[in-house]
Amino acid sequence: MKLNKGSNLFILGLVTLLISSCNYKIEKEINSDPISVTDQLRRSVSYNQVKTEVFQSKCISCHGNSGGVNLESYSSTLQNLNGIKKSVLKSKTMPKAPFSALDRRQLEVLTAWIEAGGPEKPIGGGDGEPEPEPTVIEPNFPSIKKHVLEMKCISCHQVGQSAGRIPLVTKEDLLESPMDIVVPGDPDESGIMIVIQPGARKFMPPADSGISPLTEEEKNAIRVWIQNGAP
Repeated sequence: MKLNKGSNLFILGLVTLLISSCNYKIEKEINSDPISVTDQLRRSVSYNQVKTEVFQSKCISCHGNSGGVNLESYSSTLQNLNGIKKSVLKSKTMPKAPFSALDRRQLEVLTAWIEAGGPEKPIGGGDGEPEPEPTVIEPNFPSIKKHVLEMKCISCHQVGQSAGRIPLVTKEDLLESPMDIVVPGDPDESGIMIVIQPGARKFMPPADSGISPLTEEEKNAIRVWIQNGAP
């Protein structure tokens, strides 16, 4: 039997929906499994380990030092320990979409740390992991993508997400956009620089996204990269 174009599109949509449902079910089952941790991990975990393995990649883009719940310092994080336990481990409302959920390892590290009482250093003795090295953002696309775009932009600016019509995933997305997102050699005329300035008409990241505004270091790295011709 020959199917018409409408039937083909319907079948394709149905298959896509079934695959998505399957993936969601698998992810939900994985994330809903109770997390058990070893006593060894509970006694060795420290704040710096949690910051390195969990907070930096999943939380600090929203919960930085720009206000609200700050997870960049130990004292501020400790004050929010009960809230972290409730929102991440119990209700699982954090991280918020479109950010991905914590993976199994991250859940184990965070669970062990909370069960240990949120210690700054391991309860079993020792100094634990050292403070993570400050991130240095180089004025080149790979560094900017990793430390800025992936942390504060791409979660929305990719196909299938709320700002998917303006993707920021590849260098070509920025350089070839008809919206002049990046004008090599001219940061002041580049859309990406315009929208990240205070007072911009369409300020990015949007205030209601919960994502922290770009720091001066992040903005400067983008500016210098564009000024150098966006190589």
